[in-house]
Amino acid sequence: MKKLIASFIILCTLACSAQTATSFVLTPNCKQTVKSTDTAVVFAQLTASDGYGSIGWQVVSCPTAPIMSTPLVSYQTGIQAVSSMQLYGLVPGTYVLRATGKSTGGTTGSALDSLIVVSPPPPPKPRSVTIATVMIFGIPIIVPSGALTLKYDDGSTITQ
Repeated sequence: MKKLIASFIILCTLACSAQTATSFVLTPNCKQTVKSTDTAVVFAQLTASDGYGSIGWQVVSCPTAPIMSTPLVSYQTGIQAVSSMQLYGLVPGTYVLRATGKSTGGTTGSALDSLIVVSPPPPPKPRSVTIATVMIFGIPIIVPSGALTLKYDDGSTITQ
């Protein structure tokens, strides 16, 4: 199964009190579309002048609950962090996700975005022989479909 990684990030800025000028920033590629055979990776970035606390994820609505990996903080400084999480077991439909961030000073904020999951395209039809040309002593002989039986060295046969 081919796994593709689709990512989206959410953009939102919160204005807080003047004493704790804390901002919460989530940056997206809104309404990302992935196939149901894919794995989606969501990212959120929190910047808080009074210190990074946490970033949490919640599925607000979905056709069926996805399997969610444990959020991973892939980058962190004193005031900034990037969290990512993978979603598996996706079925066609729209998933609405909420990322919630919290600073060490207690300021919180959240943002919503959606992930659209579509069915993968059907596999291509198998090819079939409609006519065969057999060369006998340099002369082409046309054999219509269904009239040619091939015998392999293991004893199996196939009629084309």
